[in-house]
Amino acid sequence: MIKRAIADLPVKERMSLVLRDLEGLTTEEVASIMNTRPATIRVQISSARAKIKRSCDRFLMRRARREEA
Repeated sequence: MIKRAIADLPVKERMSLVLRDLEGLTTEEVASIMNTRPATIRVQISSARAKIKRSCDRFLMRRARREEA
């Protein structure tokens, strides 16, 4: 579920999230690699996390409905 949600992210959001949260780089390091400002990376990561949360919420809601039936 999480892997699918990450794979479905736009490329820049996915790269920012993976480099920061999974690879452990600092925001500044990610910004340098992606040739952008740290503020942009923070926005991309925030957006990516929100999209992953929504994706997981939808999955869990569908699953709960199936179990109720």
